[in-house]
Amino acid sequence: MCLFLNGFARSCGGNGVVPAVAAGFNKAFRPLSTRHVTTVVSCAFLFMSHGPVKGFAVTLVIGLLQCLHGGGRSRAMFDWHITARVR
Repeated sequence: MCLFLNGFARSCGGNGVVPAVAAGFNKAFRPLSTRHVTTVVSCAFLFMSHGPVKGFAVTLVIGLLQCLHGGGRSRAMFDWHITARVR
C-alpha cells in the first residue's frame, strides 16, 4: 500500500504536500480495492473446501481486514499530521 501511495503522491507533488497526499490516496484507492475484491472472491472459493485450506481462507480474510483497517488509520494520521503542520 505504501508503494502505491508514495508513487502517486510523487507524481502529483507539484501542487504542495496536502494535495499530493490527497491525490495519492485517491488514485491508490481503485487498484487497492480491486486487489482486495479479487482476494475476497478467491477466499470464498477456498472457504468451500475442508481442513487446512478453509483455515487459510479465514486467516487470509482476517489479514485483509487488518490491512483495510490499517489503511484507514494511516489516512487519518496523514491527514491529522499534515493539517496540524499547515496551521
